[in-house]
Amino acid sequence: ASYEKRRVTSYDPDFILRFSIHGLSRGFFEPIEFARLGLLAIAFVSIASTDEGIRKMGYDALGNFKQSLE
Repeated sequence: ASYEKRRVTSYDPDFILRFSIHGLSRGFFEPIEFARLGLLAIAFVSIASTDEGIRKMGYDALGNFKQSLE
């Protein structure tokens, strides 16, 4: 049997979260676009990280998302 090789795609959570925080704070993203791009999901997942810095940025991103809804 032949197995299909799958390309594993990874991301740098530090970069993605900083990008998310900046983009939301500057109004570059509408809330629906932020969610559609998967950035809201990454923010939620990051608050369960074992890395304290990643957790803090996740909470910052979620806080900025909440502000963008108001």
